[in-house]
Amino acid sequence: MDYEEFQKSEFASFFNTQEVERIQEPNGVIRVRLKTGGFQEFVDIELKLDASLRLRQASLELARAWIGNEDSLNPFAKDICKSFIHDLANFSNKKLQDLVEGIWDIRGKKDEVIYIKPPAPSTTRLAETQNAIKVFSGVLPLLELKLPKFKLKMENIEIAGKTLLRVILNFEV
Repeated sequence: MDYEEFQKSEFASFFNTQEVERIQEPNGVIRVRLKTGGFQEFVDIELKLDASLRLRQASLELARAWIGNEDSLNPFAKDICKSFIHDLANFSNKKLQDLVEGIWDIRGKKDEVIYIKPPAPSTTRLAETQNAIKVFSGVLPLLELKLPKFKLKMENIEIAGKTLLRVILNFEV
């Protein structure tokens, strides 16, 4: 995917992403920082592009306090995380589909959700999806998953006293 395709993607359109900074690094990499239309204080996006503006890495950072925890999870955080992975990966296979659906379907232990069609129990999900759910919920620190066209890394980190969930799609596999 190149930067123009990203700008036309459903993710960029739905979340109304706007470029806020562009940095040309000495090694030829172009770093593009983006903000969403809503929840800007909780969401940071950075793309790393090569000289031909092809996407080499995409990073999404969400404030842990905004996401919630295993007791209660923010549906907006789930939506942006699963959409980021699904739309930017631009790739479909069983592991990725299960992971995206798993993130969308999870709910906190204390969340009350009325379903028209209940999701599959998380125990029927692939092991990678179960681990991604635990990282998203703040239970596990890290998940790394290598797929044919990219590498996915989800990690709970602390930067300058702020706890974040960082999701990285690395296309240089």
